[in-house]
Amino acid sequence: MPRRYTKKANGRSYIFQSAVGLAGYVVLSTIVSLRIFSAEQLSFLGKIAMCGFLWVALVWMAVVLHGYYRKLPDE
Repeated sequence: MPRRYTKKANGRSYIFQSAVGLAGYVVLSTIVSLRIFSAEQLSFLGKIAMCGFLWVALVWMAVVLHGYYRKLPDE
């Protein structure tokens, strides 16, 4: 009979997959931020708002993942 993964192991796998996804998000956010700041049609406040949203969303996702990891049982 195959051994089933524990909740902690499944959770770590989820965290690892999410971290890889977040790394991709960072790369794409960096590219988008550079494109936004090079756009002459946008106001400075608009540029800051759009880039701020991208990076605040990243921080929020990292905080949610950290909270999820801390709630995993120690099996």
